[in-house]
Amino acid sequence: MVYKARARGSTGPIDATFPTPHGPHVIRLGVVLIGVAFVACGATDATQPATAAIVPTRPPIPASWATIEAGDMELTVPADLGRLGPDIPDVILMQVAFDGRETPLQLSAHGPAALPDQPAPGESLRSWLERGSWFPREGQGGVNSMSAVTVREELLPAGRALGAAATVNPGSPEASRVVAYAVETPDGFAVVQILGEPDVIEERADELRLILLLFRFGD
Repeated sequence: MVYKARARGSTGPIDATFPTPHGPHVIRLGVVLIGVAFVACGATDATQPATAAIVPTRPPIPASWATIEAGDMELTVPADLGRLGPDIPDVILMQVAFDGRETPLQLSAHGPAALPDQPAPGESLRSWLERGSWFPREGQGGVNSMSAVTVREELLPAGRALGAAATVNPGSPEASRVVAYAVETPDGFAVVQILGEPDVIEERADELRLILLLFRFGD
């Protein structure tokens, strides 16, 4: 698996395999993760700890943004992100318009019901994300090098989370930025993932952060 958002047609995508409750669903996506040290489902990770255990308030939704629901999940995104079909239970797949060559930004959210292979006892959340191909591992899946790698724990309005980010194959035509969040919910861990061109990820950092703050699971 190469972490590069490259679409093959006007709606899509596709170039990476991610788990769903009905088997692999092929689509080229990436990850975003942020990070109070915690243990859940036996999962741990040695990361940069959050400085304060204060759950942030879910911010107001911008007027032009749209909220997409799948099962118990809500993902709220800017108007230029369109949903990819067909609908899959507990899975939301989004991307910006295809430019004829590549898709510069793609995003996915998978609820716990779509991730039956939850972290094993004692397994770090980063390892779980790598094992599920939500976050790259150098030397595997076409990942020759990684830079600007950050991993940290954080409290989001939706719950405690581990976030990881990296630039894959920097300096090459295939360079991409991957950000992934493992978010703890009452039913297990959900994953929110963002993949895109490094400059696009940087330019839209505030919007991507707001997407994470608006992510909701359950009532």
